[in-house]
Amino acid sequence: MTNGYDYWFNKHISLVKAAVITIMDNFNCKFKSGKSFNHLTYDEVVKVEGNTLEEISKLLKNASRRLKEMVEEERNMKQIQIRKNIKNLKLSTLLMK
Repeated sequence: MTNGYDYWFNKHISLVKAAVITIMDNFNCKFKSGKSFNHLTYDEVVKVEGNTLEEISKLLKNASRRLKEMVEEERNMKQIQIRKNIKNLKLSTLLMK
């Protein structure tokens, strides 16, 4: 999480990863794919009253939980697609016989 000047990270992230993310965000680095860091990440504007560490910590925990849910949902969708592909492959193999 950033206010544009300062960055706050979940306490479980390593210092090296936090530094890399900060630099990539600050300079909007580009990858070999041609896409920029900011293009590949998501933004969510959150207004925090007072910017207390307690409020920021709560927001980071919620964001971490939502990210885990998004990753799990994407994993489930990929598994469903793989199952569909396997069924289609089996069906096409049967039709070829």
